[in-house]
Amino acid sequence: MSQPDAEGVAPLQGPSESAPVTLGVQGAAEFLRMSEDTLMRKARAGFIPGAKIGREWVFLQADLIDLIRKHAQERATAVKTARTGGPAYRSLAERIAARRAQRNAEKQWGQRTDD
Repeated sequence: MSQPDAEGVAPLQGPSESAPVTLGVQGAAEFLRMSEDTLMRKARAGFIPGAKIGREWVFLQADLIDLIRKHAQERATAVKTARTGGPAYRSLAERIAARRAQRNAEKQWGQRTDD
């Protein structure tokens, strides 16, 4: 079994070029440019793909790359929608009205009694 190097990177299989690369906590945090604490909080919550194997967390570099691409695509779509006046762009008044309607619906739901 391969041991992680100084940066927390270890090949999953032999020295094959196509073998997936695994990262430890330190390596994944450096790769994503965030602190180890933030990485662990997000990994435990399921926002960052990873697995705890025994006592160690393991992250696949390919999964982290996919995560970055997904977030970049979502952000680009949201910005594009906001510029065109699509559903992502609402005025403050519209957002307040929607929140009030949601609260009223929740109140009505809570007051209903099944007789």
